[in-house]
Amino acid sequence: MFKSASIFTACTLALLVGYSANGLSNPRVASSTTPSASANQDPAFWVAVYWLGKDLLVASSAMRDDVVFVNGKRYHAILDPIQPFGVLVRKAGKHLEFGDTVTIQFNAPDGTITPPYIATPLRTITLSAADTKVRLRVGQPVFVALGEALYWRLDPLSNAVLGFGDYPPALLIRGAQAMLLAQEAGQVTLSLTGAPSCSVEVPPCDAPSTSFECHVIVE
Repeated sequence: MFKSASIFTACTLALLVGYSANGLSNPRVASSTTPSASANQDPAFWVAVYWLGKDLLVASSAMRDDVVFVNGKRYHAILDPIQPFGVLVRKAGKHLEFGDTVTIQFNAPDGTITPPYIATPLRTITLSAADTKVRLRVGQPVFVALGEALYWRLDPLSNAVLGFGDYPPALLIRGAQAMLLAQEAGQVTLSLTGAPSCSVEVPPCDAPSTSFECHVIVE
């Protein structure tokens, strides 16, 4: 369940790992970079894509303007107030499902379009999943991102259905609490407790905490 006097209404994010035929290109996951096929483009070209449900958030060293191509379709992106390092591409993720990939391109300085970079979505649990059933597959990672409005703490897991995968801390973005792994088939309740920011002030306030729960089913 999700109970709070002040509900966090901003979008929270899921991470998509961007890569090209030459290698991994997301600096938040690995330090490797991928050279571009464009002669005039910065060789330290990287791209990171985040999945917000219907929308995508895109960040890249190659962005020259507000134009982003997703699966070959041209979009005009807008600045994102939550993650200022990226831009929002409205409705570009509307039809995405687990296992889907998208290609990302930008306008290059030489007047061409950059080579396509491929991104695979990572399943994310956000505030919108409160009181719902989240279905995963064994071996599937899941990103927990409830935002920054509260100090969220992951409550102890009751069994081994979900566990902590061997993921680098740098994979977590702002507003994220954990990266988990669906370890075995079964069911578990995922719960977090959120404390208001004033609870860590001196003196602390007596505002109530917030609880979040969703039911995870791993098949």
